[in-house]
Amino acid sequence: MSLDPNVLERIAARGWPAAQAGALGDWGLFASDGRSGRINSCWARGAPDRGVDAAIEAVEAWYEARGLPARFKLIDTIAAPADLADRLARRAIGPRRRP
Repeated sequence: MSLDPNVLERIAARGWPAAQAGALGDWGLFASDGRSGRINSCWARGAPDRGVDAAIEAVEAWYEARGLPARFKLIDTIAAPADLADRLARRAIGPRRRP
């Protein structure tokens, strides 16, 4: 049986909701108190609602307004665009890591 990672991500977001949430197209923005990198990160589950560079800047601003670093949760099969990890690396935004 094959499970669609995009469906699982949406279920996870509903099962462990963030205190604050937003969206940029198919990019979900999640923030809560505490140390969870999973819930304090942008889930790039598809295409953003604007150009990629503008979307990354909007994510940075959204998290900065909440006193958090911009982090991205990337899943190879659904992150859009496909080169998002490279774009983030060029901006010195690393992948989400567990504490």
